[in-house]
Amino acid sequence: MLKIGFIIYSGLGNAVLTTPMLKAIKVIHPDSQLSVFTWDRCTEVFQDSPYVDEIFNTDIYKNKAILNNLSLDILLTPPRWRTWEHLYRPLLSCAKNIIKLPDSRGWVKHESEYNMDLAKAIGYSGSTPSPYFPTSDKSPTEKYAVLAIGYLKDGAEWHLKQISDNNVWITVSDYLIKTGHKVFFLGSLDDYEIAQNIVSELPHGKALNTCGATTVKQAAAIIKNANIFVGLDCGLTHIASCFQVPSVVAWTFTDRTKNEPLNPNIEIIEIPCDKKSTCQYGSWKNCKNKPCRDLTADMIISGINKKI
Repeated sequence: MLKIGFIIYSGLGNAVLTTPMLKAIKVIHPDSQLSVFTWDRCTEVFQDSPYVDEIFNTDIYKNKAILNNLSLDILLTPPRWRTWEHLYRPLLSCAKNIIKLPDSRGWVKHESEYNMDLAKAIGYSGSTPSPYFPTSDKSPTEKYAVLAIGYLKDGAEWHLKQISDNNVWITVSDYLIKTGHKVFFLGSLDDYEIAQNIVSELPHGKALNTCGATTVKQAAAIIKNANIFVGLDCGLTHIASCFQVPSVVAWTFTDRTKNEPLNPNIEIIEIPCDKKSTCQYGSWKNCKNKPCRDLTADMIISGINKKI
């Protein structure tokens, strides 16, 4: 049996973008044992997946017995692997063959395509599969919209993905309610207060703040049958792409070339800026006004009208 390991120490959305590659590997090596090494916060992306046999979070490094008994024929590392090289290093001695992508600072194609280069390196020659998220939880049965308008706790700078005025979401939510939707707010506990301030301004019983109250799988179950998803460039937006939910994304400073969700049913709302290809990689710190965040309710509602 071919034993393959894949390392992904990154955010929730990046983890979702690895699933096309994992699918592809199982197409060409259906009897292989495929192990994923990832953060604890990303394990739900891979749990119950038909393409993943084992999941290891960072606790593996505390258990020398597991490391000593780990044997891989191939270890795959994603782009920008040097960022987490201190976590990769103990695994290198467990693998007979190590496949690394060039550790370039620039991104000239989508992250999923870089991941697919790993599958191609071990024999895959087909097209890129769609992303996949396993969920069996029940979804609401009423007509509803999902809003993911905060920032999942993946790093201090990611709050800049928010639009500059969160009160815009009051107008957007009220519009969704007037078009017959109940509104579910999804996100982490860090997003709870933002959502609660919005819900308090909306008609009673028409919006529900579930930020911090769901697992990732439970959030995915709510997302998968939504009439429309509205959010930022975040992990939940990439989960919506797995179910091709009609989506409107308020896009601020991140690089669309690398990050755009793999969803054919998506409307990106953004203020064009030629610096976005570099902002995500540090130059946002030198931007004083951050005009990309000045999205308005009318702009977002215009996108919603194209999807409902």
